[in-house]
Amino acid sequence: MVGKNLAKILSGALAACLAVLLSASSRAEPAPPPIVLRAPHEPPGIVRIDMPERVVSVGQLVRAAVYTTSNTASVEARIYGYGMPLQRVGVGYFRFAFRIPEVPFFLKRAWPVQVIARNVDGRRASRRVMIAVQ
Repeated sequence: MVGKNLAKILSGALAACLAVLLSASSRAEPAPPPIVLRAPHEPPGIVRIDMPERVVSVGQLVRAAVYTTSNTASVEARIYGYGMPLQRVGVGYFRFAFRIPEVPFFLKRAWPVQVIARNVDGRRASRRVMIAVQ
């Protein structure tokens, strides 16, 4: 009896894992751009920002990847004075994940997000993307 129940539980868990893996693999991420090499003291640059979800809802997890020149030491995302550092994953590759918090109805609108890349000298490059909270 215990063996049958355990088999049912395990098969259900395996089916759920398989469904998650299949849904994750069906959303293919775009290939990263080639690394743009720059000397450490040259100005940094933002090559590409991948943020597939630009219209989001409260509670939703927003993910983004930022590709920069090789001399970028840090990347920050800012919304009206509130900044969040991005995790450095590799040379010229940064990412973040952020869950949209509960907000009052009057804050459910489009917001400019300033993405700022800095090199070791503090020189910066920035790009703006829009995100709409529903």
